[in-house]
Amino acid sequence: MKIKLDTQLHVGRNLNLSKIKSVKNPTDDTGKSKDVAKPYGGFWTSTYINKEEGSDFLKSYVMDGDWYILEPLEADIFVVETFSDINHLLSNYGRQNLIEQNTFIDFEKLSEKFDALHLKSSCFDYGSPVKNLILYGRTLEIHNSQHHPFHQWRTESTLWFTDKFASCVKVR
Repeated sequence: MKIKLDTQLHVGRNLNLSKIKSVKNPTDDTGKSKDVAKPYGGFWTSTYINKEEGSDFLKSYVMDGDWYILEPLEADIFVVETFSDINHLLSNYGRQNLIEQNTFIDFEKLSEKFDALHLKSSCFDYGSPVKNLILYGRTLEIHNSQHHPFHQWRTESTLWFTDKFASCVKVR
């Protein structure tokens, strides 16, 4: 389903959207899947709040870089907010961890169908079924379990696979 996200913020240097790297699933030198939840490549943003705070990501993490405000176009975005979203994601785009359970995302496969993956801020709320996910009879906490599909994701954010922006302006 095509949706349009709110204004996004990216922090970095010398942004060139035409050079967004394709996402690659993390593998070791032999090609075996690594126990890592985030992919290599892609382009990261977080929803813009205002010029003082920046975004939820910047409220939590200090970053030294230029601020770029991006206006997204309508795009095919996989949005995660509920257990049902994660269940669908892992059933259709799952990747095995080292103990051979589908708890990670196959970002390469996901990027063939979607322009981005968006993790909503409610996923980090107390009591969220995404924050404390029950998979394979175990409770996986988003920040403390290396097998949680969004381990290493700390705040609301979007991983873009393609350039789907109407505009990009450096603001500071």
